[in-house]
Amino acid sequence: MAAAGLLALVYTDVYKTLVRRGAQPQESDLNALALSPSMVDSLNAKNLSWTARIPAGMENARHADLGRLAGGA
Repeated sequence: MAAAGLLALVYTDVYKTLVRRGAQPQESDLNALALSPSMVDSLNAKNLSWTARIPAGMENARHADLGRLAGGA
């Protein structure tokens, strides 16, 4: 359940950023890797009280995949 919540947040954040720019998500944006090792490393470098990781089975998830999991088109 926590993984699904994280996926929804990541998808929502990317989508809001695109909309703020006045752009609709492009095919290349939706096909980009959503949960990259560099993103996880940058989160873990912030010394938070929790440790980020990529959930098993989501290593190759794309933004479009997360959008479908979060209930989007």
